[in-house]
Amino acid sequence: MNPRRVDRPLALYGGGKLGALAGEIFRELKIRPAYVLDKTCSFKALPKDVLLAICVATEPYGSVIAPLHKAGWEDIVPVWEIIEAYPRIGIHNGWTVAWRDLLIKEEDQCDTIFSGLDRKSQVHYRSFVGWRTTHFEQVDMKLLKKRCLPSTLADIRKRQRVIYFDDAPMKRISIHNEGRELKTLVENMYLFQKYRPTIEVACYHSPDGLWKIPFFLMENLADYKFAFRMTAWMGQGAYIYCTPKERKR
Repeated sequence: MNPRRVDRPLALYGGGKLGALAGEIFRELKIRPAYVLDKTCSFKALPKDVLLAICVATEPYGSVIAPLHKAGWEDIVPVWEIIEAYPRIGIHNGWTVAWRDLLIKEEDQCDTIFSGLDRKSQVHYRSFVGWRTTHFEQVDMKLLKKRCLPSTLADIRKRQRVIYFDDAPMKRISIHNEGRELKTLVENMYLFQKYRPTIEVACYHSPDGLWKIPFFLMENLADYKFAFRMTAWMGQGAYIYCTPKERKR
C-alpha cells in the first residue's frame, strides 16, 4: 500500500471520468500510458509485463481485478496509489494510513465516530476505514447515488481553497474543497453553531477525513444527527452528513 512510481510501461484500465482524469494527470507528469483499456478489450492480445492502473470506482476493486488476474496480469494497483507517488501534482485522493498507526493514535476517536453513527452509516464508515488502511472493501455495501462534481484538473484546483462563509442565515452547506475541508470547518464552526445548517462534508481528499473531520463535527455540533455514506469504491466519494435534530435532512 505504499505509493508506486511508474517503473515500467503503464496501462490505464477504465474509460470513465476517473480514467479521463488519470490521463490528464499523467500528461501533466509527462508520463505517457502505453495502453488505455476497458472491459471491451481483448486482454489476450496485450502484453502482461506492464503496470496496470485501475481507474474504475463504480465497481468493487476486487471484482474489477479478478478477471484481469485471470487473464495473466500480475502488477495491478489502484491508480491513486501511483498518483500519490507524485506529490507535486497536488492531488491526494489515494492517501493510505498504516493500520498500526491507526490503532495506536486514532482508535479511540474512530470508536467514538462509529458509536455516533446509525447502523448503515457504520457499514459505510467501516468500508472507508478498511480501504484506507488495508484495501479491504465491504462488498455488500450499497452506494449512495450522488451527482459527481466536475473532475478535470482545473476544476479540482479551483476547489482547493479554504472557504469563509458570510455571517448570515444558512440552511444547507456543502463543503468539498479537495483537502481543505477541515480548515474550512474550523474557520466557520462558530457560524454553523449559530445558524445550525444541514452540513455535508467530503472526507476522502486527505487523511483528515478518516477521523479528524467526523470527530471535529461530532464534538462541536450539539444535538445533531450524523450519517456517513460512500458514493464510489476504492475509498472514493465518502461524505459525512450532519443534520440538526430539529430538522429533517
